[in-house]
Amino acid sequence: MNFSSLLLLLICCSTLSAQDFSAKIESISEFRSSDPGETALDIYLHYDGLDINEYTLFKVIPSLAIDDLGNRLSAAGKPDFLRPSISHAKLEGPMRDASSLQQVVMQIQCFNPSIENGAIVRIPNFYDKRGANLLAPYHEYQDLNFVVIDSIGTKAEIAALMGKDTLPDYMGSEFKPRPDQDWYATYLLFEDPEGQIMKIDILDAAGNPVEHINWDRLSYGKVVQQRRIYFQTPIQKDWTLQLVLENEKALSEQTVEFVDVKLH
Repeated sequence: MNFSSLLLLLICCSTLSAQDFSAKIESISEFRSSDPGETALDIYLHYDGLDINEYTLFKVIPSLAIDDLGNRLSAAGKPDFLRPSISHAKLEGPMRDASSLQQVVMQIQCFNPSIENGAIVRIPNFYDKRGANLLAPYHEYQDLNFVVIDSIGTKAEIAALMGKDTLPDYMGSEFKPRPDQDWYATYLLFEDPEGQIMKIDILDAAGNPVEHINWDRLSYGKVVQQRRIYFQTPIQKDWTLQLVLENEKALSEQTVEFVDVKLH
């Protein structure tokens, strides 16, 4: 079932960057369990005041929700960063006989990356820079190491590329496509201790994503991560590597309160 909100009251703003935005309730979905006494509400939001792009994400953390019968609903599950169109708060409480939510308070975190705030990094002609740490010039990402190579070599060769003396026994392998595979492969090796790399894209000369097959991604904790990537056309020197990276300048947070939210 979908419902609408009558009133939005913005009560507090705690901004991590200069990205001011507002939110309103777009719809509410209710889910009732066959078990007595259980119900859940998903409150979907719409945002204004931001130049939202395809990489923008929102996390909604409900901190207070009270219905008109005095029942207090609690947050359900662990909230994640989601695309704006599916961003929502999840509440759970007793079987609902209430007709409205008298008060709902939420913390909304927004990740809105751009080239200007440094969360989108584009490295042109990256294929000419094989074997070098492509993030070395970006001082805010000095803990990251991102290397492009044509093939996986020995453990010693991989360790040298990643600035390490040795790698564990499970690292290091040879790989070549089979003769009947009309694919063009390269390897992306990256060390990302805090999980800052959120998305990896390859763009053509016109800035459009290159069609490719992400064959696999193997995570080895804080040692090295490996992505073997296949292209259906030969790799061009004018292609650009684009990384979306976690960056505090791209993060903002606001607290909002909604009152008298009808549930009929």
